[in-house]
Amino acid sequence: MNKKLAEWIAGEGYTPYGENMFYGVKEGYQVFGSAADSLLLSVSAPIGGKEGLLSNALAELKASRKIMNYSVTARGIRATIGTTFSFGIVFGAKKLAVIHEILQKFSECLVPKDCCPYCGNALKQEGGEGGAVLSRPGKEIFLCHEQCMENEKAESERQRAEYANRPGNYARGFLGALIGTAAGCLVWGAVYMFGYYASIIAVAIAFLASFLWEKFGGKNDKVKIVAISVLTVAGIVVTQFALYLIMTFQEMEEAGVSGNVIAMFLELMSTNAEFSRAIWIDTGMAVGFGLIGLLAAVISMVKKQKQMFSV
Repeated sequence: MNKKLAEWIAGEGYTPYGENMFYGVKEGYQVFGSAADSLLLSVSAPIGGKEGLLSNALAELKASRKIMNYSVTARGIRATIGTTFSFGIVFGAKKLAVIHEILQKFSECLVPKDCCPYCGNALKQEGGEGGAVLSRPGKEIFLCHEQCMENEKAESERQRAEYANRPGNYARGFLGALIGTAAGCLVWGAVYMFGYYASIIAVAIAFLASFLWEKFGGKNDKVKIVAISVLTVAGIVVTQFALYLIMTFQEMEEAGVSGNVIAMFLELMSTNAEFSRAIWIDTGMAVGFGLIGLLAAVISMVKKQKQMFSV
């Protein structure tokens, strides 16, 4: 464990866990943290209808740049604090003072303390009959009633099975992805025609395809990954080809040359090495950026699926 982090954990009275993680009770609330380049903090408590109040309070902290991001659920919050222990404990401690402010917001919103995050009833001591430590690598650790944990797992499994059995709506999803791909390619083409370097815009094509697949009701599964992959690459190649045909036509118009644009383009490709090389480089870079966007979209989809069924 990072030495500076270990010192801070000991000073705050938390319990160290694993690699650069900690948990414990602070001001009556269960706190878990995972430190890397930033601190991922979770506070587990039964929010019970106070999501709006807490969201507004955390939005203020985000606006003042004390936290980078946050999310609120029925059993607590997650927040990202922009600090790193590699810059020294003084810098880190100043940033981490916001943990106290977050807990104050919980108290001001009258969120119950010292209780199970699921049901809101009182807990017994750790390891006792009424409480248990949930150790979930990569997620938060907190005390809750064992039966509540089992109920939550059963509900998560039910939702997972229900989602697996729901219709794929692949036709609607494909239509949405097709529209997203077309929109991304049109923007890319327009920027390119105005004379700007546009290959990097290809990153957004896969995101738009993925986003509209889901908005049109398509299911997040392997079929989606295959569909948006094919549409992204095909859209990039077709758009690149269309852009060069337009440019070839413009050059022919300026030179007063008549004839078949496609035939002229293919002739230039076969006889002009510089022209051909430029096309392959541009197309390769565009496809590369598109694949980066595709990878990011798939990772985002997988994370979302895990969050949907997390206990």
